[in-house]
Amino acid sequence: MAPDDTPPRDPAAPRHPSRRGLLRIGLGGVAAATTLLAGCQPRFRPGPVAVMPPAPEPVPDVAATPEVVAGPYFADRAVLFKLERTLVFYGGEHEVARYSVAIGRGGAGPKRREGDALTPEGRYHMMPPGRPSGDGFRWFIPIDYPNAEDRERARQLGQQVPLGGAIGLHGTGDTPWTSIHARGDRSWTLGCLAVTNQEIDEIREMISYNGRMPFPIEMRG
Repeated sequence: MAPDDTPPRDPAAPRHPSRRGLLRIGLGGVAAATTLLAGCQPRFRPGPVAVMPPAPEPVPDVAATPEVVAGPYFADRAVLFKLERTLVFYGGEHEVARYSVAIGRGGAGPKRREGDALTPEGRYHMMPPGRPSGDGFRWFIPIDYPNAEDRERARQLGQQVPLGGAIGLHGTGDTPWTSIHARGDRSWTLGCLAVTNQEIDEIREMISYNGRMPFPIEMRG
């Protein structure tokens, strides 16, 4: 048909969309549908997270656990029990060493004056490390008798006699151990304390652990 033979379009007739218009309408519909579907879907919410309980702590094998061994304890004081003829060394409240000793041949009672051959009673100090004994008793560890209490006691009694001194702890020297029991009750010194040669070596080392610090000794009746 020639272009000029095309009948004129009726304005009242419905318009049919062109192919390009149909494509535009189709794409718009897809977008609208997608938007509509997206609006209907619930938003993403993470589900509950499973929390794993902590692993139980391993139970210690009691049989394989080494036993705790207390100590060692170092001596920090000594106590003389005169009636028992026993000298005990302590570290805190723990007994560290125990020795049988000989005491003054004057017997029971505290020392009051020079020459009474009694062993003092009270609180004193041994003076480490001691010195070789000039009387053949191996080592001599001095004890600081008389102390202030001894002097005050003598002053109150009005005694004008010397209190004496040269009290200490010593060994037996070349004398056999049985001589410590010479009188059966281990009372043969002039007021000192006596132990064996091996024991005086041990005691000298024990009380010298902190150098030349005075070592407390309580001498009980």
